[in-house]
Amino acid sequence: MDRIADVGEELTDLPGRAGAGSVIENLTDAAMTMLGSGALALGGLVLSRPVIASRMGTFLASGTPELHTGEPAFSAYLDAEKKLGRIRSDADTEALALALIGTVHQIVLTHRSGDPDPRPRVRRVVVALVGR
Repeated sequence: MDRIADVGEELTDLPGRAGAGSVIENLTDAAMTMLGSGALALGGLVLSRPVIASRMGTFLASGTPELHTGEPAFSAYLDAEKKLGRIRSDADTEALALALIGTVHQIVLTHRSGDPDPRPRVRRVVVALVGR
């Protein structure tokens, strides 16, 4: 849970990166931050041990704010990039943020030990979503 809080803190800095570097790389790096700190191992552990899933459910139900920082951080970052003209002016930033969070969750839930590095998959989704 401490790792989740650390990731949440890192993601709150994402909107401040608007206008710097590549949109694709900024989004990919942020998504990979969510996959760091043992998230892939934790995902496998939660899926294999129902008691851990139950404890996580209790934690999630507590309304812990750190767990909810990803989607707003991605959305705020995309809004800022839209204002700068670095993504399409008609981009639905909330839907894009949700799609990125969903991608990360899918990777956490399906990644297995020995699978290739997920970064290329994440980057491919980011490119498909923002197209630049």
